[in-house]
Parts: sequence; structure tokens; C-alpha cells
Amino acid sequence: MEFRRRILFLPALAFLACAAQGYSKPVSAERVSCHLSGEKWAGAAEEELCEIFRIALKEIDLGLVSKIEAEARPTGTARALAFAESGVLLARLELSVMDRQLGPSSWTSLAHGLAQAIAKSKS
Repeated sequence: MEFRRRILFLPALAFLACAAQGYSKPVSAERVSCHLSGEKWAGAAEEELCEIFRIALKEIDLGLVSKIEAEARPTGTARALAFAESGVLLARLELSVMDRQLGPSSWTSLAHGLAQAIAKSKS
């Protein structure tokens, strides 16, 4: 009886250890949820920006990202956060544009930088 309890306990312990490390099963880029706050200052619509992030994630094949939160501020700064399915923050990146407004090219740079930061943190 004691042996059975140990056998049942080991898979649960392994699951908890993986969850504590932020392990998540891969998610396809199309299923990555995305939200933009501050669309007024973003220089593009939320749908367009989210597609930019999804393309950047596909190019680097980062299937662990389940959510992207992007924010545009009136000061010309943009911020992006990437989360795993478990809710663990994978990467955070900010971009400041001094001499022009935020636009698709700024967001593309931010998206690629975020994808590279995630790739570095996972290697």
C-alpha cells in the first residue's frame, strides 16, 4: 500500500515542479491572445499590432507565449510584455521614440526585440 502511494505521489510532484518553473505546453502563434492599451497613441489599430507580434513570434518559433500585452503612451513610448500560459512573465521590453510618432515600424522593432528576449531567456 505504501509503495502505491509513492507511485501516485511522484507524478503529482513532477507536475508541481514543472509548474513552478513556468513550464507550459506550446501554443500556436494564432492562439496567442493580445491586447493593446493606449490605441490612441499607438499609430495603428490593435488588430494590426497584434498581428505584428504574432508574426515575430512565428519567425522565431516561440510556442510558449500565450499572451501579449502592449501599451502605447502619449510620451512616445511603447511597452510589450509576453506571458506563458501559466501566467509567468517571459519578457518585458520598452521602446522610446523621440522624434516621431509610434507606428507599425516601431512596433515591428519592438515585437522582434521581444521575441529575441524570450529566445535568450529560454536558452
